Amino acid sequence: MDKDFFILRNALYGIGEYPQHQTMGCDENGISYDYKAANSVYQIRSDRFLDITPNFNSIILSRKIKITDKISSSPILWYVMLVSPKLLNLLQLFNLPPHQIYSVPIIHGKKNIAGYSALHILIPEEFIQEVVFEKSKFWVRKGIGIMYEKVEELQINSATDLTEAYNRIQQPSRQLRVQAEYFSLRQDFLEKMDLFAIPGRAFPQAFYVSSKLRDAIEKEGCTGLRFIQRQDWEEGYMSLSGWQSMLNLP
Repeated sequence: MDKDFFILRNALYGIGEYPQHQTMGCDENGISYDYKAANSVYQIRSDRFLDITPNFNSIILSRKIKITDKISSSPILWYVMLVSPKLLNLLQLFNLPPHQIYSVPIIHGKKNIAGYSALHILIPEEFIQEVVFEKSKFWVRKGIGIMYEKVEELQINSATDLTEAYNRIQQPSRQLRVQAEYFSLRQDFLEKMDLFAIPGRAFPQAFYVSSKLRDAIEKEGCTGLRFIQRQDWEEGYMSLSGWQSMLNLP
């Protein structure tokens, strides 16, 4: 089986400015974007699709931005990817979680950029059942960003235990956080997926991609993204030691 997975991240350099997309623009009638509306991009959730079509009108990019196949965004959360036709067509050849595709209007300076899409990839709650808890390790950290200390190790043996730890530890104090130091995933899950994320605040907010998909993306010369390799991933065992630096990468 292909055991190699990589962490998918946005490109940081050679794109003009990060993130490339920083604001939603006015509609065709000149009305400013309503971030509080029911169809706002702020309403898009990681575990379900909206009952109505999200309003992507419009994606505004300044003139100094370099157009890439994946466009990083501030208003749009990480599980919705702004992608070119080339990257979208490529991704659809691989095994993805449930997803929806929306056409998005992009304005680069004063020029309309046609063909781009918003790819909303779900992170189903049931994916937490793919974690092999007896081969995983969780602990409590105190602090924000990279400035934190390890408080205690947790005995987590199931998804229920993890939820109870969230409720007990993270609700009373925002400075305390449950985090996976390392975790293992079921082999049959890894064998069938080429891109996925694990739900829950204990896990990194990032997509993992198979080496097969990574190689295809690089072969096609798709731009705007990069891959972080974890040398210590073996047999589905994913070590998060050192994530204090990676968690703060865009």
